[in-house]
Formats: sequence, structure tokens, C-alpha cells
Amino acid sequence: MINVPSPMYWLEPNGESYLPPQDCVTSPQELIDIHLKKDTRKGVVNNQQTDWSFKLDGVLHNASQDLVYETVAKDVVSQALDGYNGTIMCYGQTGAGKTYTMTGATENYRHRGILPRALQQVFRMIEERPTHAITVRIS
Repeated sequence: MINVPSPMYWLEPNGESYLPPQDCVTSPQELIDIHLKKDTRKGVVNNQQTDWSFKLDGVLHNASQDLVYETVAKDVVSQALDGYNGTIMCYGQTGAGKTYTMTGATENYRHRGILPRALQQVFRMIEERPTHAITVRIS
């Protein structure tokens, strides 16, 4: 098991973020294990969860919107036009960036999210298939 510095920061009730030095994140291949030291202020008998394990396909830490789209959505959109079902879903804590990832920022075209990029790809692929009759419905 390899110990790696954690890219995760914890938010204190006063709004300050910090990385507790006594805690660690380990990453053997596609698993991320997180261990937090028990909070002794919560008493001797303490059922506080201190260990979590997550199986991941990958981590896109500080990735550009373009890299996120290329990695996560491009193939799903392409396969959907070939007749396969596809779903792209964001899940996470409040403020983690789900809406930004899906819709992006309006101030800068480069920062558009998955949805506008997917629509662009859909209509580009339709243009490339002039012999097909394709109907697009958005709900």
C-alpha cells in the first residue's frame, strides 16, 4: 500500500480548510482508502467512522472542462448516436462542482461544461451523417 499526500481538504465549521497531518489517504491501483484519526473529544466510546474505501476508474483532480469531457462523456455521446443508452451523472457533496462540471461557466467558451459540449458533438455528428434521418428531442 502506498501513502500519498491527500488532494482532499477538510472544511472546518469556521470556513477554513485544512489538511490534517495525522490523516492519510492511500491509493493501491484503483482503490482509494481514507483513514481519519478518531476524535478523542467525542469520548472513549465513540462510533465515529474513520475508514472509507472507494473503487474508482480515475480521479480528475484540477482537470480542465475539456479533459473532463474527453475522458468521461465523449464516448458516451458517440455511442448514444449509434443507438446505445448512455448516462452521465454527477454525484457529490454540496459545493463540489457538479453544476459547474455539467453546465460550465458562461463567461468563457473554453469553460463550457459537459452538456453544451455534448450538444455540440451531437449536432456535429448529425452533420457528418447526411444520409441518416435523425430527430433530436430534449426534455
